[in-house]
Amino acid sequence: WIRLQSGWCRTEKEKGVYDFSWLDDIVDNLLKRGLIPWMCLCYGNEIYTENACNKYGSVGYPPIKTEEERAAWDKYVGLCVSRYKGKVSYFEIWNEPDGQHCWRHGVNAKEYAEFAQRTALAIKSANAEAKVIVGSFYTGLEYLYDFLNCGGAELYDYITYHRYKYIPDNGTVKYVDGANAIIKQFSDKIQLIQGETGTHSENSPNGALPGANWTERKQAKFLLRKIMIDLTTDVFFTSYFTAVDMYENIFTDSGEKVRSMYGFFGILGEDFDGEKPLGTYREKPSFKAYQNICTIFSEKVKTVDLPVQFENSFSHFTGKEDDKAQDDFGGVYTFGFEKENGAKALVYWKGSEILTTEYESTISLKTFGLTGDVKLIDLYDGSIYEISDSIMKKNGEKTTFEHLILKDYPMILTFGNFAEADNK
Repeated sequence: WIRLQSGWCRTEKEKGVYDFSWLDDIVDNLLKRGLIPWMCLCYGNEIYTENACNKYGSVGYPPIKTEEERAAWDKYVGLCVSRYKGKVSYFEIWNEPDGQHCWRHGVNAKEYAEFAQRTALAIKSANAEAKVIVGSFYTGLEYLYDFLNCGGAELYDYITYHRYKYIPDNGTVKYVDGANAIIKQFSDKIQLIQGETGTHSENSPNGALPGANWTERKQAKFLLRKIMIDLTTDVFFTSYFTAVDMYENIFTDSGEKVRSMYGFFGILGEDFDGEKPLGTYREKPSFKAYQNICTIFSEKVKTVDLPVQFENSFSHFTGKEDDKAQDDFGGVYTFGFEKENGAKALVYWKGSEILTTEYESTISLKTFGLTGDVKLIDLYDGSIYEISDSIMKKNGEKTTFEHLILKDYPMILTFGNFAEADNK
């Protein structure tokens, strides 16, 4: 899956004259690569809305004030959806309407609900088989409830949410559970999608989570923790923002692009000549980390409760007691997974702060009835380890693991053929 933004003001620069060629190239390129594009229909157009007159304005002023604006938007939506019938089937309505940056005249759930309902009808009119996505909410549960309480739930197939937190796993499960509980009050068919999450690979003043001491290693750990915990939640799919580093500064009309105006969210990093971007890219550690997740979890996987008992004893490796398993902020997160072939895996990590610490410790546990070849996989670099007899002690179908390495990013303990790879 890959998210696109449609760019109305780039497509219709003169009233009634449309040029989709730039978007055609992107859609066709993605399809050739075997990707599934889903498109965010978004942003204003200065030829209809005076305030939408530059990078800053077009993002934040929806076409809702006059009938001419509304009719022009409906026409654009219809043309866009019709044009990509058979290529793009999922269409999202606007981006982060619950934020002042994207609804600049004042955040208003009722306004967005009316806009979403009208746009949904335009989408379905152009392609009855198209799926309608609303939301891209990032502020919390109250706006979601107020939006759905305005009606129109029968028009929607999916709701997206965006979650940017300095501690990536803190509160994610509770948020998703709460959002799904609200959705079920209004619809039995709407599913939730995690539409955006991510962080920088270096300090940047732009984009979400700015100004912090991010590094490429910290970015990769953030990605691993957030995507893994997303895989345990009840969402249709989860996304990462973004594929490449890109120009983030929407607050100026300056045509000059320099390093300070970039957001370094990409798993592919852009090369620079001093302050000037070169348009060439390289893999970051986050690319490898995400590749490892996608490889191991490429088959159908479900979350399960595993017969595991955590134990504590003194670890000479760390000079202290093993860490305890606690599924909350600062504790140890643990989740079980199972593949269709019956292979199982335990994923675990320390939920410590990423920006200020580099955490390493140990954890001990006992399993009951979990059989098959056992491996320990480091998701950060893809290393796969056999476990020595000094650590893994079997007693029939009971196995004790003493002082397994614990890090502040996910490790996977696998039982059976959960991950096909050569030993490294």
